[in-house]
Amino acid sequence: MHRSVVVLMLAAALAVGVGITRAQAAATTPAPQPTVKYYRTYDLTRIKCADLLQANLMDRSSAVMFIWGYEAGRKGITSFDTVKLENATQGLMQTCEAKPSLTILAAAAEVQKRYAK
Repeated sequence: MHRSVVVLMLAAALAVGVGITRAQAAATTPAPQPTVKYYRTYDLTRIKCADLLQANLMDRSSAVMFIWGYEAGRKGITSFDTVKLENATQGLMQTCEAKPSLTILAAAAEVQKRYAK
């Protein structure tokens, strides 16, 4: 089985498991006060690295995958290498940790320049 299919299957299983755990916890625990900004509509030109770093794991994962998909779409790229994508994502998180005031698009551009060499 291709690695990307296995990764997607694991991610789906994790998402389902997290949903059940959250539902069970919600039934017995009062909702915590949000500590992170939540948006109905995300504007990649305005979201800062600090926001990404403070987001919960599922929101962060979704945002990062959307960023790479957005960049691929802009460039007409229709395939991806999972190892390169993983490395670029680690680079994005490192860039955001070092420069939390950058927008996530600016951080992604820095990472792409680094990996283009």
